Amino acid sequence: MATFVQNALYLLGSIFIITSALFIFMSLFSSGGNTSLLIPFFAILNGFIAIAIGEILRTLKEKSM
Repeated sequence: MATFVQNALYLLGSIFIITSALFIFMSLFSSGGNTSLLIPFFAILNGFIAIAIGEILRTLKEKSM
């Protein structure tokens, strides 16, 4: 069960980071110009937190074995 949670958190964090980075990249070069970059930055932070929790769970599982 813990392995599924670790992998799901890692995958979800990666998806958040990739989509947020793409959104930031596209909004910087868009001609509209009136886009807020605050939400994608928080999404990137959320992705990093999800990956970190997955890594912490993996480390704790290895230490308990």
